[in-house]
Amino acid sequence: MLITTFSIPTFRKQSVSARLDKLVKKAAKYGNPDIGYSFGATRIEEVATDSGPCKVEYIDINIDGEAPKIGDWQLLARVEIAKNLSENLIHTVPGSDIQLDGGYRTHNGHCDHCNTNRPRNDVYVLTDGDTQIAVGRTCLRDFLGIDDPKAIVNRAQFFEEIRSFEADDELDFGGASMFLLKEILSVSAASIRKVGYVSRARANEIGGETTGEFVKGNLCGYNGYGIEVTEEDRAWAEKTIDFFRSADQFDNDYMNNIRVLMETDIVELKHIALIASAVITAQRALAPKQETKESNFVGEVKQRLKGLTLILDRIIYLGSGYYGSSYLHLFKDSDGNAFSWVTGNKMMIDEGTTINVDATVKQHKEYKGTKQTVLTRAKMIA
Repeated sequence: MLITTFSIPTFRKQSVSARLDKLVKKAAKYGNPDIGYSFGATRIEEVATDSGPCKVEYIDINIDGEAPKIGDWQLLARVEIAKNLSENLIHTVPGSDIQLDGGYRTHNGHCDHCNTNRPRNDVYVLTDGDTQIAVGRTCLRDFLGIDDPKAIVNRAQFFEEIRSFEADDELDFGGASMFLLKEILSVSAASIRKVGYVSRARANEIGGETTGEFVKGNLCGYNGYGIEVTEEDRAWAEKTIDFFRSADQFDNDYMNNIRVLMETDIVELKHIALIASAVITAQRALAPKQETKESNFVGEVKQRLKGLTLILDRIIYLGSGYYGSSYLHLFKDSDGNAFSWVTGNKMMIDEGTTINVDATVKQHKEYKGTKQTVLTRAKMIA
């Protein structure tokens, strides 16, 4: 039968499961083989943190077993006798509908079996359904008529351990390698503001680390990874969350994976790089849209084009192979026509720079629905 149910943040499931396995094994060893557990439903709850409201996924844990009964007597609670406190501590055992008498809060440790008052650390409250009595630990053997009272003592201890799971600092992210979503996004926005977004390809090209690696170093407190986070950065964190949470679906797995990870306000260490990239994605998507002209093919394949005036859109590092590094240069002309050129030598100009070139048309192709003229043998001219 179901004895009790409690909830924990889902990210603690693995560690709590390991602790429960040990407790169940110990319970069986000391005469409680009926006790077991299972995981139940999950749900999203909003909890308060130092950084504001935080959405956290919780999971239920169901504790199963039989009512803790020996003969005609049922265990109700362990009463921890207070030494320097005004009242005793009560540790009730789930599985019974009987209400514990209120007098045990100030119980003096008297054992109803041996009828003696002496210093005790605790007494166990038992009931036959009508009467409740307090029995000292050393008297459990005689009163219950069992050879080993450890089973009933262990049963009480088992449920006290269970309660400690809920009493733990449930949002102690550091120990579980968990981080707040807003912190990741704020640090990422600060890094992008300061040095621009650095992808894996860009990091391989220029050396150094990616934006995701910097964010991870910052949140883990590594030396040399400090950065000032401004209100503007925090605002971009909020905008990024709103952008992804307001969407039902995206048309690619990358953005849908981010959308799913942002269902809660906590993120695992292994997902920091992916979440960090969400800021630049949102910034590009939310940037004011400029009027775009339809791109058309220019020239004929193998035709040498003279005096092309092109505007550099971006340069993409394609990696290094047997013949060295390769760079994809993307351009547009004043009519909105798109051009691309792959070369081993990176052009040392900034994005948005206008240049004049002579080049040969290698092919005409469409990339994501945009007509693109592929150039080869390009040469800059004055």
